[in-house]
Formats: sequence, structure tokens, C-alpha cells
Amino acid sequence: MAIKMGLNLDKEIDFSKFNYSSKQILEFGHAATEIERYFLLPITEEHFNDVVNIWYQLISVLPLPMISTDVNFILRSRPSKEFEVFSDEADISYNSKCPDRIGPGRFNRPTEAVFYGTLPSDKQEKFIAAVSIESFKELISDGNRNDVLYYHFCKFLVKRPFSVMNLCFEPRVLNLHPGLNGIVMAHIQNLKNNLPQESFKAIIRFWYYISKLASERKLCDQHYMINTALFCAIRHYYETSTTDLVNGIIYPSPMVYGDAVNIVIMPHAVDQYLQADDCFIFKYIRAEDNAKSFETNICSKPSKVSGGKLNISDIIWGRQLADFVY
Repeated sequence: MAIKMGLNLDKEIDFSKFNYSSKQILEFGHAATEIERYFLLPITEEHFNDVVNIWYQLISVLPLPMISTDVNFILRSRPSKEFEVFSDEADISYNSKCPDRIGPGRFNRPTEAVFYGTLPSDKQEKFIAAVSIESFKELISDGNRNDVLYYHFCKFLVKRPFSVMNLCFEPRVLNLHPGLNGIVMAHIQNLKNNLPQESFKAIIRFWYYISKLASERKLCDQHYMINTALFCAIRHYYETSTTDLVNGIIYPSPMVYGDAVNIVIMPHAVDQYLQADDCFIFKYIRAEDNAKSFETNICSKPSKVSGGKLNISDIIWGRQLADFVY
């Protein structure tokens, strides 16, 4: 049977591929221990490739579940300075203009353009916080004392659902997102019903391990290197073993402790499945008596993206509140 792009509940699964020997299961644990060693080693091209190879060995035998992005839109933000107004869609989407300015991220290498966004949430305040902090973590940094901080927000419509790899398995995350929880539980039950117990447990341990890595706040620069190596290994394995490109992955938002779900999408999938729609500038106004407290406000008239232009206007700068409604 041909290799398929991850586990898909709507398609036939060849469970014989996941019936592991005791020796294989032991090797999975050794591989995870080996990955942990790279948290303590310097970041070099050689070490990065070593970690990619270890992840590749695991990805090639341990399946990952697919999930459909069955949402109406994805929200994305970028921090900006006072009086700075983005004009082009490329300014708010993945960085296609100046890839040389792209630094290493949770799932991308330096100069590698990807699209980070957040999926809609029932808790609006957690949704907005996740979108903001993920794009500019200094918002909650002790060293940041800016009086007002600005973000450009854009709502990207999902033209049609597309599949991504799921790295969300933390119990707390699933409890907060019933729809995602239902899909994950269906995957788990499907494996449990069709695999020997030890093989089933090996897969679940792997899922929890990568979910924990993805959901933790940045521990050190090596943490990003290890996560990025995982995403590289996923893409390399599936794109060389199937005819499909990996569109992206979803993972718990580390900056709001899993209260929101983030997504990282490759440029080809952004171009194919997303459409920039509404755009506006949003600001955080620091409280004068509490540096860690903010009042939030939409400070520009929401505008429609048209012809690749954002068309943002009527901006209220500074501490003054606007009465725009989104």
C-alpha cells in the first residue's frame, strides 16, 4: 500500500505498518533521549542536520494525524511602530519581500518564509492575546516599557479547507477546544482498536512528546532549532514519500499556555487556500499605574484588502481611544 500523508480518518489506514517490535519501541525512546542532548549543544548546521535525521527516523515509522482547517478564517498580526502604516498585503502575510530579514522561529529557519497565524477561539480575549504575543513576545517582556504598542492585524479567509499535521495533544489544550478534542480522541480510539497495546502506547507517547515540545514557551535558542528540525523532517519525509506537499501544522499557543491554537503554513498553501480580507491596526495602551496591565483598542477603521493593498485609514495614534467596531 502506498504511503499516505499522515493519518486521515476519512481514508483507509494500513495498521500493519504500525505494529512495532519491542526492539523498535526501545529505539524510539533512545531517539527521544538523543534529541534532548541537543538542548545542551551549540547551534550549528551539523547539529541541526543531526536532529533532522533523528526526527526523520521517527517520522518515517510513527504516524502523525491529519486535521482539516475547517474554519472560516485565520488571524495574523505583525508588530509595528507608531506612525508606521503597512500598505501592501505582503507586509502582513509571509515575508516574501525581504527574506534576508527573517530570523529563526519556532518552526522556521533563518531566511525561510512561513505564515504564522492563530485559529478562531471561543474566548476572544485569548484569541487576540495569542495573535499579538506570538508575533511580538516583547509585549509581556519585563524590559519593554513602551507606553503604547501597535500591531497590524489581518483576517485571512479560508477559501476551502485544507489538511495540516496536528501537533496538539496536551490534555489542557484539548479540554479547551472541544472540536479538536473530538478529532484527536477519534484518532486515538482508532489506533487503540486496531493496534497491539505496546504499539499503540508508543505512538501516543510520541504524540505527547512532540506536543509538549511545541507548546512550551521558548526554553533556549536550541528549543527553536529542535522544533524547526521536526518540521523539516516532516516535510522531507512526506514530500519525498508521497506526491503531496505538506501544507503546515497546528500546535498549542505557548504564549497563552495553550488557550489558543496556532498554525504555521507554507507559502504554497497560503497562496492556494487563503485570501486576505479585513485589516486594521490594534494597540495596547499600558496602564500608568501597572506596567503589566493594558487597555486594548482598534485604532484604525477596518478596511478591505483589495488588489494587494491594505487600504488602512483613519488611524488614532497615542493613548487616545477610538470607537471603531470590528
